[in-house]
Amino acid sequence: FVLFVQKEGSDQNQVSQEVNQILKKALEQARQAAEGSEIKVYSGPFGVSPRYDDKGKITRWQARGELILESTEIDKTAELAGTLGDDLSIARMNFRLSSEERAKQEEALTKTAIQAFEQRAQMMAEGLGFEHYRLKNLSIDRGGVVYQPRNAGGPQVGAMMASAEESSIAAEAGQEEVTVSIQGEIYLLDKTDTCQ
Repeated sequence: FVLFVQKEGSDQNQVSQEVNQILKKALEQARQAAEGSEIKVYSGPFGVSPRYDDKGKITRWQARGELILESTEIDKTAELAGTLGDDLSIARMNFRLSSEERAKQEEALTKTAIQAFEQRAQMMAEGLGFEHYRLKNLSIDRGGVVYQPRNAGGPQVGAMMASAEESSIAAEAGQEEVTVSIQGEIYLLDKTDTCQ
């Protein structure tokens, strides 16, 4: 979850301090609530930018800061995000596989892909009248695409944050597709070839 606070005013230092104070309070509150859980709490980008009139003169300043909640415990993290709704709004929710789970899935897929490559290479060698093959080179590419539910993020989340009766956010992780592709070149060998 990425939460943010944004303030605007005529004094640059004042809006910057206001945002900083809200973030500091929210960080302390979130860290206390997350204690003993797997929820990681840390600050995100912070910035102050000018607002101009039609003549190019600075008339106001806008300050914005972010707070990030990261965890594998989606329900607890959503509940914590909801409790911070008085001071912060949700910018977005991002879902992804943990590094451990991604590595586990990629390892399993890599083994399967290598077996499939070996079977296809042997089939090609035999189909073309050769006894066997020898590997020339092999490359393995890994990738993934995240699919999120339609209701994650957007205006509906803002509406939930504004509800006084609802202290948690309805959040559901989507699916992440992990892919492994293998490309290689082989030498086709017949019975007279001695190199292996």
